[in-house]
Amino acid sequence: MNTRKAQYNEKKSNLIIIGCFLGLLNSILSISFKIESIENNEFYIINNLIAIICIIGIWKMKIWAIFTYISAFAVNQAILLFYDQWFVFQAVLPFIVIGIALKKIEKMD
Repeated sequence: MNTRKAQYNEKKSNLIIIGCFLGLLNSILSISFKIESIENNEFYIINNLIAIICIIGIWKMKIWAIFTYISAFAVNQAILLFYDQWFVFQAVLPFIVIGIALKKIEKMD
């Protein structure tokens, strides 16, 4: 069991830890700031909760989490565009998370 945990910690780098922290921060902040301004906020909250689950998956080094996070990000951006709430700074942190995750994809299961 210890060798499995050692291999897991060896695969995960500080870059993944930073990316997961940024992704979690982005999801929490976007839920708290956008809940009053979007009419269809239930869907938006559910989509951000999916993103949080994906961040946990990225933390656990799972490939499915990267592609699900990218999909949730795309849906969030489409919702924001539809409700005329989009601005470029909302995409910065998710792009950083996606870039970090894709850089480490070869080490994921």
